[in-house]
Amino acid sequence: MKNGKIKIESGIPMPKTRHRSKELVTMMLSMKVGDSFLYPLAQRSNLGAYGRNLKMKFSSRAVDEEHCRVWRIE
Repeated sequence: MKNGKIKIESGIPMPKTRHRSKELVTMMLSMKVGDSFLYPLAQRSNLGAYGRNLKMKFSSRAVDEEHCRVWRIE
């Protein structure tokens, strides 16, 4: 962006999907209600989108400055 104007660019390759997200989704699908796991607090915002896409409900709580615990609630 230059001077507040958006510039269209060509030839910029899209980054590959991260392997970690596939592992996370696989793990979330295998969880039963009441199961939980520790997850990096900095990446906590990703969890809601994964849960919605999987049609599952999760809740998380910070446990320290770097981690949160995530529970499957439905």
